[in-house]
Amino acid sequence: YLDTRGNKVMRALPRENEALNEVWLSDRDRFSYTGMVSDDRATRPMIKQGDTWKEVEWETALGYAVEGLKTVQARNGADQIGALVSPSATLEEQYLLQKLVRGLGSHNIDHRLRQQDFSDQDVAPLAPVLGQSVADLARLDAALLIGSWLRKDQPILAHRLRQAALGGANIMVVNPLDYEFNFPLAEKLISPPAQMVNNLAAVAKALLTLSGQPAPAGLDALLENVTVHDAQLDIARHLFNAESAAVLIGSQAMNQPELAGLRALANVIADQSGARLGYLSEGANAVGACLAGSLPHRGPGGSDPGGAGLDSRAMLSQGLAAYMVFGVEPEYDCASPGAALAAMEAADFVVSLSAFATDRMRGYADVILPISLFAETGGTFVNAEGNWQSFEGAVSPPGEARPGWKVLRV
Repeated sequence: YLDTRGNKVMRALPRENEALNEVWLSDRDRFSYTGMVSDDRATRPMIKQGDTWKEVEWETALGYAVEGLKTVQARNGADQIGALVSPSATLEEQYLLQKLVRGLGSHNIDHRLRQQDFSDQDVAPLAPVLGQSVADLARLDAALLIGSWLRKDQPILAHRLRQAALGGANIMVVNPLDYEFNFPLAEKLISPPAQMVNNLAAVAKALLTLSGQPAPAGLDALLENVTVHDAQLDIARHLFNAESAAVLIGSQAMNQPELAGLRALANVIADQSGARLGYLSEGANAVGACLAGSLPHRGPGGSDPGGAGLDSRAMLSQGLAAYMVFGVEPEYDCASPGAALAAMEAADFVVSLSAFATDRMRGYADVILPISLFAETGGTFVNAEGNWQSFEGAVSPPGEARPGWKVLRV
């Protein structure tokens, strides 16, 4: 929770919740609120006329944005409009933005900004949930992390796995770098990113031997010519012999060009060992984004949206005539920053709904609509367990900035 004085956040404190964080709060989360007072905060709506930026009233800015999008829709077609949205936007903001984009006749919306492989998205889970409770992690006998620096990415989950490790659990990793963890590792397979599939395939092959089961259909190409070494066999044995085990796919695996192969092998490993499969997703609300329909191929609740649009990578590599970017700085937040920036600069019209206004953003955007940060708005996040957590704003946004959901509902 947040302590405030006047209309300013003074500090962030952990709320006691034994099921989630116990009484802990990571340093990153404790001090991130200081960014709210950045000199780059956007406080008034702005439109670009020629090369000149002009501060205007909300009605003018919204009208300018709508007119620009409608012009692209009429001239280039609705499929030339796309939206990139932060995985930390609230459930309400995600839902309203996808409704707006689809109302324009486009399905080009995505929150998976750093993902590169979308080839298996039609068979991927509805949402990247943990597959167990946070508290369950502390009671595991074995866990395999795939593409994760858990201590940095999800510090509270790292704390839970540390509890498990101190209790004797075997924690193992398949990673592209030899990261420092705050708990001992029973085994680690470190390789260049492109070789992670081979390491995981060897673990899967060892488990199939232990279980005496044939390889699932379609995985022969991943498993053939794979040699099982001692470390990979040890990982398989730890998972196979554990009474309670988990296979956790981290954000680095989810952002690998070989995600489909990694995911397929992780499923085999979990299935053959009896482990629970879960995801360690990016952003505060990646699960909520999926449920709200911030995907090009799925509507709210996983429904059929009536068509399939472009994923984030395709939107940027192919180039669209118009973009809406919500809580996103593409030049920093996307898998290919150079391609993202080039796409923004080449577009005919860009609407940026952002809490910040940077010089780079002013270079490619045509409208900047100032929106609230997390402490300045109400909304709902859906956590990794799938629990809905609604909250109210602690302070008012600066200047004329508005909560994103209020901007989108107009």
